[in-house]
Amino acid sequence: MKHFGSLIWAALMMAAIVGWLALNTYARQSVSENEQAAKSANAKQAVTHPVRVQVRRITAIPRRETLTIRGRTEAVASVDVRTRTEGQVVKLNAKKGAFVQEGAELCTLDMGTREARLAEAAAMLAQTELDYKAAAALMKRGFAPETQEAANKAKRDAALAAIKQVRIDIERTRIRAPFAGIVEDQPAKVGDLLKVGDICARLVTQDPILVVGEVTENEVAKLKTGMTASTELVTGNRASGKIRFVARSADAATRTFRVEVEVANPQGLLRAGVTASISVPLKSAPAHKLAYSLLSLSDEGQIGVRLVNDDNTIRFMPVTILDDSKNGVWVAGLPDKARLITVGQDYVREGQLVEPVEMTAEAGS
Repeated sequence: MKHFGSLIWAALMMAAIVGWLALNTYARQSVSENEQAAKSANAKQAVTHPVRVQVRRITAIPRRETLTIRGRTEAVASVDVRTRTEGQVVKLNAKKGAFVQEGAELCTLDMGTREARLAEAAAMLAQTELDYKAAAALMKRGFAPETQEAANKAKRDAALAAIKQVRIDIERTRIRAPFAGIVEDQPAKVGDLLKVGDICARLVTQDPILVVGEVTENEVAKLKTGMTASTELVTGNRASGKIRFVARSADAATRTFRVEVEVANPQGLLRAGVTASISVPLKSAPAHKLAYSLLSLSDEGQIGVRLVNDDNTIRFMPVTILDDSKNGVWVAGLPDKARLITVGQDYVREGQLVEPVEMTAEAGS
């Protein structure tokens, strides 16, 4: 009897355990179903209420592209004026730094024996002229052969050439400026004995002056001679001119092409060797000016902006930066008209449905 009671007690305990387990399982199923229902409700609410973003309607405006070239100023010509005869310097006719006109005398050499040689050549010419005339008269009368007349004519012509040669040598003692410019250097001094090829002075042009720079392989095709360009020196001087030369072959070391802009410099305010920039206006094309804060990066690392399509979905548009300044950045690559996200662009993804809120005139100003 006692053993039978123990069996009843064990059966009751087993029933209690089974009941507790069933109740626990039912409770867990209820919680899971409630969570799923809550998630489904949240998803429906998200679809029903998309994320709000602030947008602004933008319109492209024509912008003239400008190519900026870094460079320097150069003289159109810089020449070492050399002697073409030898002699001692007796006079310097222009001071270093002075402006001289074309043909102005820079250095004067000693005449030496040139005047004596000129007198000798003149006397020889007079004698040969008399001999030639006498031979010609005798030949007409039949008292002299034609060969004698020809020989005397040759002597006369040689005397004429000798006079011309001495006069040229005398003229070369006056070393003159081949063009108008500034005497940049004057290595010759009074008393120096100069030989043929020695330097009397270094002359550089003042007006016009060149502003030169180098452009890349991608930029050279945009330029041609005759295009208008503006220049600005680090000294603050500004001037405009025209492109006079675009290199046809690249520099072997840098793979860049030389560009020369000719600028008027009548007062000599622009000096050679000064750092300068060249701005060349190119073709006009539609572009947008945006604030830096509106730019973002795609997952692939591209720079662009996020737009809202007509169906209110998000689209990332890569852009090309044309120019930047303190007031913003000019970009290309966007549609002429678009709705640009100005607030919330970092919290949305490609293709996501949003609720765009357009900026008012006050907010956009």
